[in-house]
Amino acid sequence: ERSHHAPRDDSPPKPELVVRFSYDAFGRRIAKEVQHASGPAELTVFTWDGDVLLMEERFEALPRERGFERGSENARYAMVREDAQDAYSLPVAQRMHTLDAEYQWTRASLYLHEPGTFVPLARLDEKLVEPAFLATGTDGR
Repeated sequence: ERSHHAPRDDSPPKPELVVRFSYDAFGRRIAKEVQHASGPAELTVFTWDGDVLLMEERFEALPRERGFERGSENARYAMVREDAQDAYSLPVAQRMHTLDAEYQWTRASLYLHEPGTFVPLARLDEKLVEPAFLATGTDGR
């Protein structure tokens, strides 16, 4: 008779998935970050119109390479303000998270509701069709 025993290890198991949620002062979910044990992190940003969910945008963490920092394609965009001469004027559209260099936009869902209600009518999905990053070698391939 033989018995097999697993080696004793007091270290806690590593999770396969870690999910973090962020909320604003009104209790609305504004972000969800999903980190897989292997693979890039995913970020979902929620946009609200009062208490009605207007849009979800999904981003994927850019790959990290040792000794090489790759910037987001979004970094080339600047914020447009109502009064370009006044640095403190309201932005035309406040979208600072899309200017972050750590994540690249991948897709979005826009929710349409019955006027004056929370009743959803439709969801419009938009997805990145072409790759977020293209590279060629010195030989053009």
